[in-house]
Amino acid sequence: MLASVAAVAFGLTASTGMLVTAAGFALDSYSSGGKWVAAANEFVFALVGVAFVVRGSPQARAIAGGALGFLGLGVGLSTVPVLLHGVVLSVLPGTLARLIVVVTISAGAAGTALGLLVFEHVLQQGGEEESL
Repeated sequence: MLASVAAVAFGLTASTGMLVTAAGFALDSYSSGGKWVAAANEFVFALVGVAFVVRGSPQARAIAGGALGFLGLGVGLSTVPVLLHGVVLSVLPGTLARLIVVVTISAGAAGTALGLLVFEHVLQQGGEEESL
């Protein structure tokens, strides 16, 4: 049960960080149209994941949390250059933008791992509900 709750918490944290980072990049004055499209896509995928977290069974919630974590991990890893350059093209201050990227990657990795753990448990139990 604790792994399920943690998967949801880490997944929601990762997706929130992903959306804040995307908004920071998209709202910058040097932003391209591609940043807006990417931010909109990320928002839609996160919205679907949150819908499963809100409306799904406990097992589906945990797996959705893992999927949100995986999404946040992927997007966070695509923004790693923010950590390597001196100038960050975001409306957020550079240090805050970097911190959010690190939190997004970390929470995404944890959410993904816990979501996979719950998924493996569900497969082994044949869909029966048991606490982890």
